[in-house]
Amino acid sequence: MTLKNNKSKWVIVVMHDSPYSYVPRHYSNLLAREILAPLFEKYKVDLVLSGHNHVYERTKKINGITYVTLPCFGSNKPSKSEENKDPNSEIQVYDKDGYALINVSKNEIKVKVEDIKGEIIDSFTLTK
Repeated sequence: MTLKNNKSKWVIVVMHDSPYSYVPRHYSNLLAREILAPLFEKYKVDLVLSGHNHVYERTKKINGITYVTLPCFGSNKPSKSEENKDPNSEIQVYDKDGYALINVSKNEIKVKVEDIKGEIIDSFTLTK
């Protein structure tokens, strides 16, 4: 109901498991992909943020949506494996703990992801 009644220019969804994640061990939440991704597309979600996988990953736009798995603090990180990289994955970083700084303005969303030392892991901008 919240997405259906939304009047905001920008729509960001935050969830635990990502419908699109291409890292070993957890991969995508296929039930979220089947049920939620069509709703995200229907209601023009711009950005989906998730965690769970203990890595950083950003997809290329999938049906107009950028999916980001944010790095988290802690252990249990999967091992990097180039053979598991999907063509939909723009960037994967396996060995960094970190956080995201997100600035939303009228015409853009700027995302900068840093590791715990303040070094940039990734940055990108979405525009309308």
